[in-house]
Amino acid sequence: PEELEAALTHFVDLLESKVAALAYVVPYGRFGESHLRGWRLLQSSFGATALQNTLLIFTACGDRTEADIETEASALCARETPPILCGVLSDLGGGRIVAFGHLEETRRARDRQQLLHLAAELERNHGPYDHHDFIRSRTRRRLLAQRIAALPSGQDRSVLELMLVQVEAGAQPEEELLRRLEQAEGIGDTGLVMVDFEDRTLGPFQQVGNGWNRPIPMPYLQMQGYTSPGSDLQAGGVN
Repeated sequence: PEELEAALTHFVDLLESKVAALAYVVPYGRFGESHLRGWRLLQSSFGATALQNTLLIFTACGDRTEADIETEASALCARETPPILCGVLSDLGGGRIVAFGHLEETRRARDRQQLLHLAAELERNHGPYDHHDFIRSRTRRRLLAQRIAALPSGQDRSVLELMLVQVEAGAQPEEELLRRLEQAEGIGDTGLVMVDFEDRTLGPFQQVGNGWNRPIPMPYLQMQGYTSPGSDLQAGGVN
């Protein structure tokens, strides 16, 4: 991550305009655990907006086109135990893959045109990728490392430092690290309280939009003193 940060920081300094899209490149038919870790690393390191601006590029596709790959992937993902690539394709939501095939000039021109077309489409739909998200993400990671170093328990520090290494390598979600860190910084155990917004009785909150069908994550401290419907469990009383 440090080498990646230095390289991207230098790239950002040289950049004069914008980043239309990010590209994750893997050889076709060989998507393994190491590629999955790289995919997770891309998402966690490049910020919350990275996924919507990301293309998946398969190399060594031979004569296959994007349509051929999608047909093959649909058959693979319909299996009882689908390959790990299916989770990545699900993240993308379809339509954002590029097939790099044989290296003759005609195919290379087609592949290049397909890449530029999809990059322009992503930029048109979502705007360019904000490359400062990467810098902000790295700053957040450094703050997490500082919080871990300040923990009074050596055992907690050791466990969380290992988790941070795994997060940096793309082998662990950052959300789990943050949950464990907050638990170590608090007193006692933490718990998750689900609050039903359907009854519309939560005093300090008001409706935004036209519907009530989407859950809204709320910081725990803002929910103290409220109970979930049908439960005696009070947010301020969770240990």
